[in-house]
Amino acid sequence: MNSTSCPLVSSLTTAGLTCRTTLRIAENVYHDLCDVKDWRGVTWRFVAEHSLLMFIGQPPEEDRLVSVIPVPTSAQMSMHVLDMILQKCKMFLVEPINS
Repeated sequence: MNSTSCPLVSSLTTAGLTCRTTLRIAENVYHDLCDVKDWRGVTWRFVAEHSLLMFIGQPPEEDRLVSVIPVPTSAQMSMHVLDMILQKCKMFLVEPINS
């Protein structure tokens, strides 16, 4: 994957996301939200020390923001790991958002 293929990929790489698989998944999810599902105001947050990426946006005809955490379909997560991810996501909702 060429990091210049998409501004999102370049931004995520600059923010410290280096896993090629995660970058590819993030690019696909971002394009799905923006181009296929027509979400408005899609932004992202990445916390390098936790390798946690989340997209935040507004689906059509909804007044609320929705969060999406891109993970590979092969990912195996325990309830404990899922709970930790959700706890980390709470901080995204009160910090400034990158776009």
